[in-house]
Amino acid sequence: MAEWREQYVCRCESGFWDQSGHTEVTVPVGFHVYWLDDPSSNSAYNRPEMDAKDRQLGHSEVYEGRFSANGFFLHSTGTYYLITDPIYVQSGRAARGEVMYMHVFDLNSGGGARLGLTDGDGCFTGDYARAPFEKSAIEAAVTWGAWQGTYGDGKLPNRQWVKLSAPEMLPTQGHVRLVVQFNLDYAGFGGGHFDVFRVEQYMEQDEPPEPQPGDVMRVEIVGPVVVRIETSSLLDRIGALLRRP
Repeated sequence: MAEWREQYVCRCESGFWDQSGHTEVTVPVGFHVYWLDDPSSNSAYNRPEMDAKDRQLGHSEVYEGRFSANGFFLHSTGTYYLITDPIYVQSGRAARGEVMYMHVFDLNSGGGARLGLTDGDGCFTGDYARAPFEKSAIEAAVTWGAWQGTYGDGKLPNRQWVKLSAPEMLPTQGHVRLVVQFNLDYAGFGGGHFDVFRVEQYMEQDEPPEPQPGDVMRVEIVGPVVVRIETSSLLDRIGALLRRP
């Protein structure tokens, strides 16, 4: 019988790194951030600031564990895509994703976020800063879930966690990537917080999950091995043998 099985989970507990050496672009290990960039404007399509939220430092914007990921814009509208490294899956088996999301917007700004899955890498290769005219092509290569944000009657209040979902899709490339898109639509301040990223795949119960980078695939012994066994009964027997005339 087939069932949904967890293929990947990240709770942002494996550390963070400064993308391209920029201390203002600090993302979880295993992630990268891309953004729409207009160098001619100071108020639209600027680079986001990314950092870690740490419960031990008194940050309340953590859903589970110690850390969460955070990305925001200040005095500029913008769009960024926080994306995982490749997640290996079985081609032809339905996959879906989810992440916990919370936002903070000031009174004069608004926006929101959605979650999606790529089949393979999508358009997320090459330069992190992308021209605004690339937006349609970037987003067309992702299977997106519903927006959550300050839109319409169902708008999400500040500082309330909600689950974003990426709908089912059929991978064909042997790996997928989980993508969070965050928009700030009105210049001011707006930021998104993300925690507990997960991908599941619909698999038979006896099928092993696809190995992920860092999984132990094989243990090979290439040198001499010394095995030491100590038990009281074994030592007693050896001692008795040595005492025999």
